Amino acid sequence: MMIKSILLSISIMLLLTGCPSMAWKPAPPQREILEGLANQNQIKISRNKITGASKLKLAIISSANVQPQIQAYGENVNQYKGLISHYSSDAEKLNADADIVFSDKLYLQAIISSLKSRFSETFYANDLASAFAKGADYAAVLDIRLEMIDLSNKYYPGPMMEDDIANIRTLFISKNLEGGPDVVVNNRIKDVTEGKGPEANIRYTLNRMKNVRLKSLKDFEAELSKVVIK
Repeated sequence: MMIKSILLSISIMLLLTGCPSMAWKPAPPQREILEGLANQNQIKISRNKITGASKLKLAIISSANVQPQIQAYGENVNQYKGLISHYSSDAEKLNADADIVFSDKLYLQAIISSLKSRFSETFYANDLASAFAKGADYAAVLDIRLEMIDLSNKYYPGPMMEDDIANIRTLFISKNLEGGPDVVVNNRIKDVTEGKGPEANIRYTLNRMKNVRLKSLKDFEAELSKVVIK
């Protein structure tokens, strides 16, 4: 509790000087998309498109990165809500926005919805073997990277400098272990802006994070439409 109180105090001090609002929990190290699912050399990416998807069954498999990424970001929300409660005149609205941005509601669920809309049936599986044993025509291995890197000076007042990352990758694999299409969206935005006060800084950072994720989702939808044909 003492450590959390110290971190919150430091965050408040930085917020008042115009720096970003909190000490962000770093994202876990990124692991290979097929780790624990298949040998990387076993899957050869040779397919560019899937046609007739509306008649096919799809199993959705989360890579080893998905839950750790979502969990790490979710753990930031309590710190952020503490700052909102201290400085916002509309804490209820901003807390609701923070819940959406920091959780899987804005990001992971939207990715899965895009996949589901293209196939006749979708279900979740833990690995390739169980996916195909349950009758999947294809498995989609879903991978994400979510990170906000604070580049601001921690000790002196100055501009807010933040680096937002919202990456999506979905690797489709057929029953005969043929890989592809491999849909990759890398979205990284470095932002520098002068601080405008505690509440304005909170709103700015939250809105920017949301926009970065929405751009990734829009790009993913566009790329998916090119290679998965109903």
